[in-house]
Amino acid sequence: MKKYQCIVCGWIYDEAEGWPQDGIVAGTKWDDIPDDWTCPDCGVSKIDFEMNLMHPIVIIGSGMAGYAVAREFRKLNPEQELLMLCADDATNYAKPTLSNAFVANKAPEQIALGDAEKMATQLKMQIATHTWVKEIHAEQQQLTLVKDGAESTQPYSQLVLAVGANPIRLAIAGDGSNDIQVVNNLDDYKTFRAELEKRADKRVVILGAGLIGCEFANDLQHTGHQATVIDLANQPLGRLLPAHVSSAFKENLEATGIHFVLGTTVEKVSKIENGDYVVTLANGQSLVADVVLSAIGLQPSISL
Repeated sequence: MKKYQCIVCGWIYDEAEGWPQDGIVAGTKWDDIPDDWTCPDCGVSKIDFEMNLMHPIVIIGSGMAGYAVAREFRKLNPEQELLMLCADDATNYAKPTLSNAFVANKAPEQIALGDAEKMATQLKMQIATHTWVKEIHAEQQQLTLVKDGAESTQPYSQLVLAVGANPIRLAIAGDGSNDIQVVNNLDDYKTFRAELEKRADKRVVILGAGLIGCEFANDLQHTGHQATVIDLANQPLGRLLPAHVSSAFKENLEATGIHFVLGTTVEKVSKIENGDYVVTLANGQSLVADVVLSAIGLQPSISL
């Protein structure tokens, strides 16, 4: 006896059980079901069913999108096997919290909503942490995985890519360019916070006067840091606000002590004594910083 799954909602027809609610007795083969029969859950026709080989639906990525997919699918189908693959520890958290956690005085462990064990239990799925997807073999519906240096294969019935986005990194010269911080996930936040806690002066240079850069500047300024924001544009939030609103926005932030250097960009970040950095700008100006943070935007993650 075979099983067939609706590719729209995930409902499964089991030939062994039939579907007595529609007069389909146990043991009725799929081919013997009338062609005008429709899915009991979502109403699509037989053409939208495929044989279920009992492989799991695999979700690649444990960010907000990955967990949202799992959560919504579970509302439709509480039985289908789900497997989440992720390169990190699969901690569930709300990503927007990362940029305002300082002003809320939240430690990294306070941001987390649930670890992998809790989320696996809550959503009735398997979660494979610290596992990289090396290759997708679409025709065979199979993945090549790497964990702890060892390769393995994982078949799937359906595949969901929820791999998120990566920070855009500018080509910046200098021996300190590799130390430029980004905050795109909880691990990044832990690293950034740890670096700040080491420094007494707490001078932070932020690359990017967009929404995230300005939010970080505001939160850092209100938690005892000195924030300087650099952007090639001539106004903060230039793509979001008209000039007169942006000007008022900038004045309000400057009133808190935030310093803006606009109309220029960073050419070099160099290490100096005491673990500080010199940030050299294209306009010839130089700034000394304890930490340099890049917040110039994200780009889709399209590599495995």
